[in-house]
Amino acid sequence: MYELLAEATLFEKPDNRNMTAANDKMAFFILRTSFTLAAFTLSVEYNTHVSEKFSFRYIDA
Repeated sequence: MYELLAEATLFEKPDNRNMTAANDKMAFFILRTSFTLAAFTLSVEYNTHVSEKFSFRYIDA
């Protein structure tokens, strides 16, 4: 009886579902944050480029 119990606990896999969910949440948070920062940086770059290109300060009046 004890030998069977010892064998059953030997091959029992640990329950890592909570850690996997936490790791997935963290990975999605990092991905979302990096994409948000990249989109913000690109929009700022685009807006400054467009405003420099189409500003009227280069026109001599």
